[in-house]
Amino acid sequence: LAQKEHLQQRHYALFRELQLMSGELPQSYQQRLPYELLSSLANSLLDGTVYEIVRGLKDIQLMDEKSLFETRKAVLTLSENRRALFRRRPFSVTTAKNKMPRPPFQESNAPVSFFLFFQVSDQQVTLEKAGVPGFFVTNSPMEISLQMCLLEFITRLAHA
Repeated sequence: LAQKEHLQQRHYALFRELQLMSGELPQSYQQRLPYELLSSLANSLLDGTVYEIVRGLKDIQLMDEKSLFETRKAVLTLSENRRALFRRRPFSVTTAKNKMPRPPFQESNAPVSFFLFFQVSDQQVTLEKAGVPGFFVTNSPMEISLQMCLLEFITRLAHA
């Protein structure tokens, strides 16, 4: 009975914190976070599993972002080296302008965007399967922003 009462107190404390955090958001976001969702989220946080899942997803994301950054840096360095080499060749200005390699931004951004889209989707699936309220697969910018807010709340509560 004491353990049940302790869980109820923890649930209420988490619920109250979530309400306060949601109050910091713009009104359009607050309207999408009803009490039932916040209460369910507080309940899912009671055993600590959700914190571990979010921490794991964050670690994976940081490693992936570092890898993407290093790859992009290497591509840009290679491109700059090619451009420098090309500038040394004795061509006319018009020929050089037309044949000079373009920065690889367009070519390299498409796979990066696809990878990030896949990563967001993968995180949504993981959190949905774990039963975390508010998480489902979507590509709606508003819903994704709202899910990011929920992740921020979870992270803040994990450090509290």
